[in-house]
Amino acid sequence: MLNNPSNTPESEFQHDYQSRFSTYYDLMRFSVNEILLVSSLYDNFILEEDGKISEEMFTAYRKLNLSSLPPRITRVSTGADAINLVKMRKFDLIITMRRLTDIDPFEFGRKVKSINPEYPVILLLTSFADIIGIDTSRKSSIDKIFVFSGNSDIILAIIKIVEDMINIDHDIEHGQVRAIIVIEDTIQYYSLFLPLIYRELIKQSWKLMEEGVNIEHRALRRKVRPKILLAQTYEEAIELYDKYKDYLLGIISDVGFPRNGEKDFNAGFDIIKYVREEKEYLPILIQSSDPGNYEKAKFFNAEFVHKNTPDYLRKFRKFMKDFMLLGDFKFRNENQEIIAQAGNLAEFEKILKSVPDESIKFHGSKNHFSNWLYARGEFAIANKLAAYRISDFQDLEETRKFLLKSIRVVRKEKRIGVINEFSREDFDFSIPFVRIGNGSLGGKGRGLAFIYSLLTSSNFSDLYPNIEINIPETIVIATDLFDLFLDENDLYGEILPEVDDDEIINSFLNAKLPLELEKDLEIIIERTYSPLAIRSSSLLEDSQFLPFAGIYQTYFLSNDQEDTITRLKYLKQAIKLVYASAFTNLAKSYIKSVGQRIEVEKMGVIIQKVVGKAHENRFYPDFSGVAESYNYYPVNRIQPEDGVAQIAVGLGETIVSGKKVLSFCPKYPKILPQMSTPEDALKNSQNEFIALKLGHKEIDLKMGEYATLENFQMETAKADGTLKWIGSTFDTQNNRIVNNVNITGPLIISFPFILQYERFPLSDILMKILSIGKKSFGSSVEIEFAVNLDLEANNHEFSLLQIRPLAIKENHFKGVIEKNINKSVIYTNNAMGNGIYTNIRNIIFVKPENFDNNKTFEIKEEIHKLNEKMEIDDSEYILIGPGRWGTRDRFLGIPVRWNDIHYAKLIIEMGMKDFQVDPSQGMHFFTNITTTGTGYFSISYPDNEENFIDWGWLNLQSAAYDSFHIKHILLDSPITILIDGKKGKGCVLKP
Repeated sequence: MLNNPSNTPESEFQHDYQSRFSTYYDLMRFSVNEILLVSSLYDNFILEEDGKISEEMFTAYRKLNLSSLPPRITRVSTGADAINLVKMRKFDLIITMRRLTDIDPFEFGRKVKSINPEYPVILLLTSFADIIGIDTSRKSSIDKIFVFSGNSDIILAIIKIVEDMINIDHDIEHGQVRAIIVIEDTIQYYSLFLPLIYRELIKQSWKLMEEGVNIEHRALRRKVRPKILLAQTYEEAIELYDKYKDYLLGIISDVGFPRNGEKDFNAGFDIIKYVREEKEYLPILIQSSDPGNYEKAKFFNAEFVHKNTPDYLRKFRKFMKDFMLLGDFKFRNENQEIIAQAGNLAEFEKILKSVPDESIKFHGSKNHFSNWLYARGEFAIANKLAAYRISDFQDLEETRKFLLKSIRVVRKEKRIGVINEFSREDFDFSIPFVRIGNGSLGGKGRGLAFIYSLLTSSNFSDLYPNIEINIPETIVIATDLFDLFLDENDLYGEILPEVDDDEIINSFLNAKLPLELEKDLEIIIERTYSPLAIRSSSLLEDSQFLPFAGIYQTYFLSNDQEDTITRLKYLKQAIKLVYASAFTNLAKSYIKSVGQRIEVEKMGVIIQKVVGKAHENRFYPDFSGVAESYNYYPVNRIQPEDGVAQIAVGLGETIVSGKKVLSFCPKYPKILPQMSTPEDALKNSQNEFIALKLGHKEIDLKMGEYATLENFQMETAKADGTLKWIGSTFDTQNNRIVNNVNITGPLIISFPFILQYERFPLSDILMKILSIGKKSFGSSVEIEFAVNLDLEANNHEFSLLQIRPLAIKENHFKGVIEKNINKSVIYTNNAMGNGIYTNIRNIIFVKPENFDNNKTFEIKEEIHKLNEKMEIDDSEYILIGPGRWGTRDRFLGIPVRWNDIHYAKLIIEMGMKDFQVDPSQGMHFFTNITTTGTGYFSISYPDNEENFIDWGWLNLQSAAYDSFHIKHILLDSPITILIDGKKGKGCVLKP
């Protein structure tokens, strides 16, 4: 039995709504935005005309995607002017040139530091000759010295080295970013190769951005760029290494530089010796103007480059890519020959599956895998891999499996809780939430994205260790592609006028989807064989005040045809039909009835894996459900705010179409009025379920939502093994219900082991989700869900299919509704709605004496024609009939759609002696009635003082229309409707 955390305080459920990438936001907090440049007119001319600094800076920032604009440069000609500005304004960086007319640059630096010691001051020389004569004893007032040799990238390098110097400690602490130590005291050399290093690092960051899961992630990934730390003495280098040794990608070092104030031509090798005592495989590059240092570098397992060779920069770049792994990962054999190359994690994983063992041994023994991942900002997986050595594994195949599993986990975790953008290169349907396009996700899409974010950013799943609580893998085609589809096919002429539904459907099916969308769908189908649900997600749908439940279409695809061409064909057809459903007469009439215009509607489409299991030729979940945080028909001690749920075996279409299901209150799951006696249980129990039919070779989706669905008898579910926890049996000999489906007798679907014994804590899960949803939306909510049970492994799956606001209008009726048969035509204590209506003169009712539930389709057509007349006359009316309005089960009531009755102001469902059904909660049709402010009464049988209809009075009124099934009364004077939604009372007063 599962632990039931029903006593867990809600405060223990922790969740926040910060971005999954909030850590990235906190990196690189300091950036150079304001630069003060102190230079003579001539030096400024050199920078602007020869180097084109401003133009090149703007181009570099735009091309490298560093920010929207480069830093602003304020130039002054004298030190005095600069000092005055520093006193008045804040600058992030101060660059001074050597030729100042009124002050020496080192004295200028001293004065700036006396105003603010934190200000970085850089001396920029305009030629290598200017280095001569620099008084190094005065360098303490200048942070760094650089030389401009015509390459404008030097300004970019100066900006970045200042930012790195300030950000390094914070970014390592909060983001584990990596660093590269550069040890070089010769100004002309580091002025030459630092711009090169930064160019490579920024290009690497730009490439990483392409792998971001969405726009936000891509924009932020540049912040994990490795930092450059420049040391010019032995002491500086040792201090930097000791401080940052656990975060290094590599070291680039000269051989000779100051040590204890004197030039030491062996200092570089002493540092390498010191490093190699701890870091055997840390990439190190020795650069020297003495080729004799080559052999010594090799002795310390370091790379070497001769400073004075023509291809110095090419070799330098090669070291960064091949040894510091700042480019593609190059798989090599034991002879170091390249055998494969991976540019991203997806390619890396694919190649790793088949690369020879010797390559894994070569790279694994040198920490190349973890170093490459560190360089790419994949710190979580890099840390995990860095903790292991080849010797920790039984053999190389075990090493390979460990690497693959680690990469899969990190790739999946990176996408959890995030709306990922579709990528043809690395898409697979294990990514939980993906969007195609840049428009809105639409109503359903927004709801799913919200609840997905909520679940993944919280500890909700931790409350139920044996249950995976999730949303099904989902792709949302955004609304901008709907606009593009209409534009490219010039369909506006089809949708705005009154056009027959068949004409609309054919026009949309004959149209072509946008080319890029078709390419994306090809990838989806090539990599997906699971059954799919294609759902609508329009802008207006599931809004807080106008939920369009059930107005638009959903199509289920088995997606099991042998060839991808056929599967792709049906997927494209389903998407087009969902688009078309936005403009059917049903949709148009509903949009009109809620005061909107068809032109403002835009349709998104959800492609979602169907939750369930395959059983021979059918696919369905063990059970599905709908739950609402507000109960319109509470009984016993249940309060409206306690909520209500309906559950049924099979797909949720069983519930939303108004068939027999089990209703209960999550707070009181053992109170089941439908099952109060064995006779009631027999009469009210679900006797059939809906499943997706598998094995379709040809499908006609124009038949509608049920083109691929089929009704099955409950005995089929029993044979499938679905009912062990869900079903009971009526023991006819002892007139009792036994919680066992393996004995002889009629099946009863009462969910005993779930509601009575709580082996699966459904009620607790629903209460928590409804409570959280209500607080999050600021209104009552409705959810749809599906459950797969695994009784053998005791691991179950609860999938949220949808969440939307449930509009509960404030009650404006203030008064007392009297139970007076002499004054009232109709009275009920099961009323929904609110207010007073005084202008109704029309009543349309189904004659109870002639009602035949085999004729409900004929009755529907009559009502539809009368409703059309009411619309033409702009006359609202009261509608009365037996059973459930809007059901898809013709034997439970009148199967009207919204456009059949949308001019009704009050709808009444009534029971009859031999025809009683439960109220219509949980149906899409019912949700729309409540949302539009239509009053709704439930009159049970038999009549009594709590619920009655005065049929004698109604039959005495003159008829405007009278048929065998229907009577339409047109009164001389209007009647008054009173509805007290708070108390659930309503009445219709006689004129």
